[in-house]
Amino acid sequence: MSGAAALSKFGQYIEAYNQHDIDCVLSFLADDIQVFVNDDLAAEGAEALRPSYVSDFDEKKKVTVVKDPSIVNEDEVSATVAVTLNTGKVQLDVLYVFRLPDLKQVKHKLSNIVNLD
Repeated sequence: MSGAAALSKFGQYIEAYNQHDIDCVLSFLADDIQVFVNDDLAAEGAEALRPSYVSDFDEKKKVTVVKDPSIVNEDEVSATVAVTLNTGKVQLDVLYVFRLPDLKQVKHKLSNIVNLD
């Protein structure tokens, strides 16, 4: 597997998110995924994230990739994304870490969160 494969999986994940396809989104995540916000563990486990995704989709949130994602190494993709909310827009940097060889996402590291409104 290469960094290009991780980049492709990232694109598929964002597409599934924007289509609000909960089962497809969760299929990209490892069962033991960890989500960090500013280096603090915020959530752990794909099923623990389900309610957050359901809430996002109920609120019709969409993700726009603001800066082209880059391959940090063969198992990491870094992206700056904007999330459109009912109340405005938030921009943040996210590091997506993939497990090799199955390319399941094992970590999301969110940082530089800025309210654009």
